Amino acid sequence: PRELRGDWRNVERLALGPNETMYALCDGMVRVWSTRDGKLLGILGGHFAKVLSLAVAEDSTLYSGSFDRTVRVRRGQNGNHLRTLTGHTGGVYALAIGANGNVF
Repeated sequence: PRELRGDWRNVERLALGPNETMYALCDGMVRVWSTRDGKLLGILGGHFAKVLSLAVAEDSTLYSGSFDRTVRVRRGQNGNHLRTLTGHTGGVYALAIGANGNVF
């Protein structure tokens, strides 16, 4: 087992990525750790309100849902923003990725 460094208070959600990464929802923000060496790789911003949900696809694409009624889609490990999905009528409290890759 490895110890992951950084602030672990108020962890609400965890998602494991396929490329030795772990994503944690802490204090309404997404934090990214390397499971290989335990280092905090970064904190992902971009939402205008608290982040409520996380999901990671097999290709490492990260989806984060927020109280701001959006889903941000990012390239996994580096966190580069790909697009923002809009049109939700309320906060996005849950995300799931189906076997065919569709996001719900």
